[in-house]
Parts: sequence; structure tokens; C-alpha cells
Amino acid sequence: MSLVQLQAREPGIEAALQARLASLNNSKGVHTYQQIEVQSIYYILLPTTDPSQTISNLTTDFRLAITTTPFTTPIQPPSTPFLALGHFTIPAPSASPFDKTFEEVVHVVEDFSGNPVARSWVEERDEFVMFSGWESMDAHVRGFVGSEGFKEWVRLREFVVSAEVRHLRPLEGGLTNGTH
Repeated sequence: MSLVQLQAREPGIEAALQARLASLNNSKGVHTYQQIEVQSIYYILLPTTDPSQTISNLTTDFRLAITTTPFTTPIQPPSTPFLALGHFTIPAPSASPFDKTFEEVVHVVEDFSGNPVARSWVEERDEFVMFSGWESMDAHVRGFVGSEGFKEWVRLREFVVSAEVRHLRPLEGGLTNGTH
């Protein structure tokens, strides 16, 4: 399984690119998303660690910047209107204590959001990726981050060198036009 990040590098292609990406959702195990913070960034979650065919088909028609993240285990992201995509760098010596602490605190996110958390280590890197599902971006940003449970969740910080959280909306059968 792999996560492919695409960024449109030419103006005016977003609508065509969104339509093409949304059409990929008809493929088994493929999920496509648009980042909320930077709406020219898209993600494809593919059931393969070799996304070269999918990338090749897209780069033939669009000028894109592409980053691929292969996962060590398959994941099934929650089917919710919004996802928080967390990307964490954890040095190898801290991986085992991070895993143990993550298992102890993951219920906090799952209980608060009402959705399971999908997660995986990244192949051959000291990186960990997680998807948590939310009914709204506000539920994550204001609700969870300001909650009592978040204080337990931040126990993970001691193992993390860097962290990045982005918010995504699924591309479902066509354009999102920023209204989800």
C-alpha cells in the first residue's frame, strides 16, 4: 500500500485533475483526497507499493510534483467527510516505545471522533502515518485539540522528532469545489 501526494504545477488544471482522481475511486482499494490547507495538493491511497502505472497515467496529462510514501501494512482509512493525516518522524530507537504508547492512547482519538484510526509505518524510513476520521475539520481542530483527552494523546510527543498534520476531504465522483 502507498500514499501518493500530487501537487498541481500549472494553473487551471485543478478541475480536470480532480475529475481524473475522483474517477480512480472506482478502482478497488483506491481512495483519493484533496488537502484543505493547500487545495492544489491531492493524495491517492493505493493498494500497491508500486504506484508507477497510476503516476505514469497522470503525468502524461498533467504537470505534477509527486511524492510517494510506501506503507509496511495495508490500511483502510475511515469513510468520513474529513480526515486528519498525521505524519510523524520517530527515530528507530524510539519506535518500540512509541508503538506501546500509541496503543495505550489511540482510544482517545477513536473515542472522541467515533471512528477507528488507520495507521502504518513507512517502509525503510523512521516515519509513521495515521488517518483519523472526523465529521468536520472543526471537530478535530477545536474539539479534540482542546479536549481533556488530548492531554493524554500528547504523551506521544516524547518519541516524535517532527510531526505534520494535514486535513483532507475525499474526492467522491467529481469536483469538491471547496464546499464539503
